[in-house]
Amino acid sequence: MSDQKTPPAVKKYLDEHQIESVFKDCLAALIKYQPERPLELVVKILQKIQRHRDLDETYSHSEIINFLLNNPLHDSQTNISAEEEDEFQDRLAKPGAGLSSRFHKSNNEVTNVNRMRRGSVSAESLKPTDDDTGERIIIQKSDEARMRIASAISNNLLFRNLEGDQRNEIVDAMFEKKVSSGVAVIVQGEEGDNFYVVDSGKFDVIVDGKKVIEVGPGGSFGQLALMYNTPRAATVKASEDSVLWAVDRVTFRRYIVNNTFRKRKLYESFLKTVPILSSLQQSEIVKIADALEPIEYDNEEVIVEQGNRGDSFYILVEGEAVVLKRPDNNLDAEPVEVNHYKPGDYFGEIALLNDSPRAATVIAKGNVKCVSLDAQAFTRLLGPIMDILKRNLDQYHKYEHLQQGN
Repeated sequence: MSDQKTPPAVKKYLDEHQIESVFKDCLAALIKYQPERPLELVVKILQKIQRHRDLDETYSHSEIINFLLNNPLHDSQTNISAEEEDEFQDRLAKPGAGLSSRFHKSNNEVTNVNRMRRGSVSAESLKPTDDDTGERIIIQKSDEARMRIASAISNNLLFRNLEGDQRNEIVDAMFEKKVSSGVAVIVQGEEGDNFYVVDSGKFDVIVDGKKVIEVGPGGSFGQLALMYNTPRAATVKASEDSVLWAVDRVTFRRYIVNNTFRKRKLYESFLKTVPILSSLQQSEIVKIADALEPIEYDNEEVIVEQGNRGDSFYILVEGEAVVLKRPDNNLDAEPVEVNHYKPGDYFGEIALLNDSPRAATVIAKGNVKCVSLDAQAFTRLLGPIMDILKRNLDQYHKYEHLQQGN
């Protein structure tokens, strides 16, 4: 809907309720996945988003949509009752319930994904806060153990957006738990308390008396307990003497939920200083902030390389980077420095706009922090400024032509 044809009061209403962004996300999902029953899927997405808003929870639309797309409902009814949805969510929470690779990275990872349930199931409030007054918890462990824990949680959906310092905090807070063979760490139907990472040994995951998967070193389970006071969806029993690293729900909320909230606010503030994004509305800025993936680079590390396929768009947050280009795209030629990036500068859009290889190499100068959007998020979230990006790209091509002429 064009802003020129939309009365201000209507536009305010649409912006306040994020109507346009919801349907844009629905449309993007339909185009990508092309389900057999598109209208039914849209209805279910809208019901899920509304229920989510009623709980005042903070998942993005894309998270909800991807969750539903990766977990098709078991019935074909358009109108879903609360009981039917709870049954569906319980099924999803069980390991091996058909989740996509986004939720199951390997057979060593049991991912009881966040069940976006309503408050009638003794749910704790998920409202994040800025409060960080608690003392940092540090439980001593070997460097090798820290590396194993960090590796395990890096593949977990709940921890994917943590920056280095945040990941170190949760690793510091984990405590060791030794489990003898035959002992159940988690019992189906009981209240949840901890999230676990397997350090050594093996665990059987049992649902309704049937073993569905085995979890070994590097695997993890119990995420659901970190978010809600809901019954366990499976029993997890040690099949041999084993060692776990665990973190309780309260500590998780302090280090993960609240840190994620602060990160969103920080990114929102930062994005408002990026000139190319200045024309975006607040709701659009929030969506971008939620989708950003933090990445850190060491001195002289290559961020993007000329000739490689482009799959992400980057914004520099901290540090500096130089841009090197090999003339005439001759990858055997000596690279020449053509630009210098500072915080707020962006790059990587050329390959995505043109669906072409990277036009230049970008190298970190000193320690660098960036945030990135993958190709799909770039197209979906930056649509409102795509004309500006393309116009800047035209200016870049004109400049490049002049440089070659000289």
